[in-house]
Amino acid sequence: TGNTSLYVAFLLGIIALVLLACVVLRFDTIRQYGNKLLKRLNMSELDQSPTSKDFALWIGLYSLPWLFAGGSLYFAIQGVTESVPITMGNALVISILASLVSLLNLIIPGGLGLKEVSMTALLLPWMPASVAILFSLSYRLLHTVDEVIWALIALCIPNPAKIAPTQEAVNHLSQEN
Repeated sequence: TGNTSLYVAFLLGIIALVLLACVVLRFDTIRQYGNKLLKRLNMSELDQSPTSKDFALWIGLYSLPWLFAGGSLYFAIQGVTESVPITMGNALVISILASLVSLLNLIIPGGLGLKEVSMTALLLPWMPASVAILFSLSYRLLHTVDEVIWALIALCIPNPAKIAPTQEAVNHLSQEN
């Protein structure tokens, strides 16, 4: 439909802007600004610029959670009710826009709830306000539980910086020097 075409065009426009920004800024500029930030955080600076392959991989990996969030929103809506005629494209755009609005939490004091309010507003064409509010809050709870599970999994992964090297690794390094 016309709305889906508009959403696809919107997403392609965002991707084009990101790619254009990468070309205009160049990787050396990104490294320079990154090093300024790292210096302020008292962290070691990057000694080389990312390659275009590194950057493409980063963009691809960073895009996956946004796409999965849109897909999970679509399937969550379809799982709750069959009477909502929302498409995967609409759910993807709603999820992305609500997530982008939630980034305002970084600059707006007390910005909690921005994602839920924006998601509720974006869902209103397909469902009553009470259902949209309930769904947005339930969806936030689901994602909070998901983030807690991943944080617990991350805690179980050993930190390589805290693991003492094996004697074999020490001998190998000393032979190289």
